[in-house]
Amino acid sequence: MTVKYNNKLYQIKEKLNARKIVIEEKISGTKIMTYKNKVLKFKEITSSANKQQKPVHDDRKKDQKYIPSAGHPWNNAKYGL
Repeated sequence: MTVKYNNKLYQIKEKLNARKIVIEEKISGTKIMTYKNKVLKFKEITSSANKQQKPVHDDRKKDQKYIPSAGHPWNNAKYGL
């Protein structure tokens, strides 16, 4: 399970099926994560190398308008009446 807190990602080392966990941040800066009063082991994820995003490519130019094909319902004269 992965948790995002203060724009940082944390990996919980235990198998857990929870929607809400409690994160306590002490004055010293240490953090404690608990679920149903059980302290969870976790580590901070420093890089998201395992999560690679595919680049989004749009073949159309920004100023080029979309023209539907001849069989598209928008080209039907009865559409929208």
